[in-house]
Amino acid sequence: MLNLTQAMAENIESTYTYSFAKNHYGYEKSESSYNAIEYFEQLLEKLNPFLVVMELSGYAIVNAKKFLDKNNIKWTQKELEEAEIPLLVKAKMNTLKKDEIESDVIRNYDSYSTIQLKDMGIEIVNHYEGANDDITTIETLQKKEYLKKMQEELSDRELEVVAPSNLNKEQTEAFHVALSKNFSCIIGGAGTGKSYVTAEIVDNIKGAVVVLTPTHKAREAIDEKLKNGKRSQTIHSWVHNANDCDTIVVDESGMLSTELFVKVMREFYKHANNIIFIGDKNQLPPIEYGRPFEELQEILPTVELKENLRSEAVSIVNFGNDIMDGFIYDEETYKDVEFVDSVETAYEKGAEIVLTFRNADVTKANEYAQNFLNENGTSTISEKFKVGDKIVAKTNKRNRFFNGQMFELVGEGKAKNLKTGEELIFQNWQELEYNFDLAYALTIHKSQGSEWGVVAYKPSNIDSQNLAYVAATRAKNKLIIIGNMFDVMSACERRTKKWRAL
Repeated sequence: MLNLTQAMAENIESTYTYSFAKNHYGYEKSESSYNAIEYFEQLLEKLNPFLVVMELSGYAIVNAKKFLDKNNIKWTQKELEEAEIPLLVKAKMNTLKKDEIESDVIRNYDSYSTIQLKDMGIEIVNHYEGANDDITTIETLQKKEYLKKMQEELSDRELEVVAPSNLNKEQTEAFHVALSKNFSCIIGGAGTGKSYVTAEIVDNIKGAVVVLTPTHKAREAIDEKLKNGKRSQTIHSWVHNANDCDTIVVDESGMLSTELFVKVMREFYKHANNIIFIGDKNQLPPIEYGRPFEELQEILPTVELKENLRSEAVSIVNFGNDIMDGFIYDEETYKDVEFVDSVETAYEKGAEIVLTFRNADVTKANEYAQNFLNENGTSTISEKFKVGDKIVAKTNKRNRFFNGQMFELVGEGKAKNLKTGEELIFQNWQELEYNFDLAYALTIHKSQGSEWGVVAYKPSNIDSQNLAYVAATRAKNKLIIIGNMFDVMSACERRTKKWRAL
């Protein structure tokens, strides 16, 4: 009998759904007799227990090992290696930004047979006698096959509706392509109306439509734009309980890793006929390996939205575009961008959030803001926080909060969702302290998908062009740079390395 917390039980039930068990593991009994936790326990006995646990949200190798040991589940060194080796290969692919790598990343590579490698999800793509083989993941080869299949099957479909009259020329073209092709891409930067046209497309599709996002945070953002009660789902949620539909719309497609893309396409070919990928080509690439969105834009009908539709703070959008063009002009060119010399001054100028790459800078800014912006805040159930603090969830808890969701502490054990206004009552001090951080400052990665009126950006000496772009375009009304023009120019010169695909 497993020793499960409520959160762990919910994690198992949301991951090991009947649909997932049937499609992924070949479960043959009826849905009425299915019990996710019982089936999870059976899989732990039959299969590599590390791989079973690592299907769960938030369980990589370290947490999986802790769970197995805590529950006295036996595992072997071979099973541990079978779980670790694919992670090493994927990490190396991500570091080198390429789909195939040399096999020397695997210690004692020659001791594994081709079949053993395949069981671990590793494939040989080039074999060299007396030299290192080139290897990749099975998902990478599957990605390649799906891309090829999409190219071969690309076709027109009957356009049953006329584009709404409130769309501009670019948006109208995007609308037509999305609804007249079985596969398509729409790309656009900040302020181009990408979310608006997405909502119009979803609202006008004939037949059932499923809107998918890579994260809960992206789901919350697109749900604010969708019309007539339509709602999105996370990819993780949908692939574990996929349903038939006519069209799939994937928002924030730039966040798709190779593995996430393969999961979507695997279910697409079982359940749908058409798929639309939507995203910003200048956003930060996925944390995991692979950049399939870049490849999709090269092979599918693609419409790019370029016209800036923001009526206010036009210079911020121009500033972001100039960053991506690799050159910014003098300070006077951008009337909504201001340069200051310290975090303290940025807050004095009205910054709602400070964005930076380094965790150490985030920590310092949060400590300053809590001490000086909320110095009169009263105590809460956690010594870490005070009433009035802005906080951000760093984990997911089903039906309560998700990673990236922001709140304000409004009582000793109570918070208010900053978007919806809904109240969250903490069960105990541990729930607050272990699942939340201060949110007066965030890393740029965590800010992706959010916007604020006044944003402060603190460049570091290792920021890339894309990091600077994302940080700058989080601001709707005013952007404050903590530093000088040369700090931003340095980031403009550090272009993100292009992924080398098979």
